[in-house]
Amino acid sequence: ALPIFEDGASINLELLFQSPEFMRVIGAPRPVIGASIATDSDATSQVYAGFEWRAYLTRSLFVAGMVGGAVHNGETDTFDPVADAARINDTLFLGCRVLVRLGADIGYDLTERVSASFHWEHISNAGICDENEGLDNMGMRIGYRF
Repeated sequence: ALPIFEDGASINLELLFQSPEFMRVIGAPRPVIGASIATDSDATSQVYAGFEWRAYLTRSLFVAGMVGGAVHNGETDTFDPVADAARINDTLFLGCRVLVRLGADIGYDLTERVSASFHWEHISNAGICDENEGLDNMGMRIGYRF
């Protein structure tokens, strides 16, 4: 089967918070909330929440991993090869409205307040629903510390 791509780009907005003291026992993840907003009206947007673990490889170079949940506005119906034939190359069938979200970044602190990173995110129903095509976004991000 050919991979399915949605048209357009996504704009990602995210807020990271300081890790609560009680979360030190699991590596002090930072709570995160955010949204990936599709620029094409037929593409999937999502809002999400979860936790990010970040590790510095050098004074400025970092890697981060995220886990959480997302709610999306994409297609949830079960794929029907006849009824959905016209949408087969540009529609992802995600199965459930609420999905598992994973993410990763590799980035660099440009200044004390500004960072740049390559970002990847994946939402999927983890096999809970019938359809599970999943959705991946990747691109560059600019971060700002308040």
